[in-house]
Amino acid sequence: TTTTTTTTTSTAGPTTTTTTTTTEFDPPWRSSATGVLAETWLSIFGDQTTDVTDPNKNPGYPNQPSQRSLIQTGPFKATSNQRDYYGDRHSGIFIAPTGGEYRFHVSAAVSADLYVYGSHEKRGATQAWANPVAQVVRSTPVPDGSWDTADTQTSPPLSLECAQGYFVEVIR
Repeated sequence: TTTTTTTTTSTAGPTTTTTTTTTEFDPPWRSSATGVLAETWLSIFGDQTTDVTDPNKNPGYPNQPSQRSLIQTGPFKATSNQRDYYGDRHSGIFIAPTGGEYRFHVSAAVSADLYVYGSHEKRGATQAWANPVAQVVRSTPVPDGSWDTADTQTSPPLSLECAQGYFVEVIR
């Protein structure tokens, strides 16, 4: 959604026109865009996912990231070694091409939590949301691109239905 606001002011002299364009991204479950929504919060001190999601440490979470973009090409992969003192969330809808059991994997140099739940659910709506299906914890750092260093990196088999959308979110 793009909103353009034009304001005209006059102080008994020349007229000044200011145009501000704001681009807002609908959450993936309400958007027709394809891709992965990438959100970044700056000035995050700490190396745990809770440093990103704790409103006492990051008052902008979850709705006011420092940066937002839509990744529309390539694999579902975040930039590594992006900067210091930041946290990010990548989210999107996974549509199961066939019914059956799926495993999801996460890789991160420090820590990351991966969540998978039905696209119709909202965060916090079920107890299942409280626990990630896969994660990288600080005590077992993982080299970039490594998918099987720690047992916690891989979800248990998740039974998914064909053509059903599932919301996937990674916080790191």
